[in-house]
Amino acid sequence: MPRVSGLGHLGIFVRDIERMTAFYRDFLGMQVTKQDPAGRMMFLSSDPESVDHEIALMTGRSEDDGPPLIQQISLRVPSLNDLRTFHRNLKDQGSAATSSIQRAIAPRCSGSPACRRG
Repeated sequence: MPRVSGLGHLGIFVRDIERMTAFYRDFLGMQVTKQDPAGRMMFLSSDPESVDHEIALMTGRSEDDGPPLIQQISLRVPSLNDLRTFHRNLKDQGSAATSSIQRAIAPRCSGSPACRRG
């Protein structure tokens, strides 16, 4: 039976493409790999040598489109210390996203319950 072996990329309609691009680029350290000349689409990668893009941002979501549409996005980080630094930085910036960082699985743990932090 065929199965999914990994996440290719995630496309997100956004209200403010400049702000969201800055978050993924400047805060998370991703690189813009390409963009629409009119600035309506931005493609970002954490490893441009290996993958063209993991995040595709698109304009088109208006201010009155209701509540957020994304429940979660899982991004890998090299270490638990990196995750803690991201959490601290989000908190320092007053982001509501800090309540979303709930657990981490260390790379060597492979999902073992003993390695989960919650």
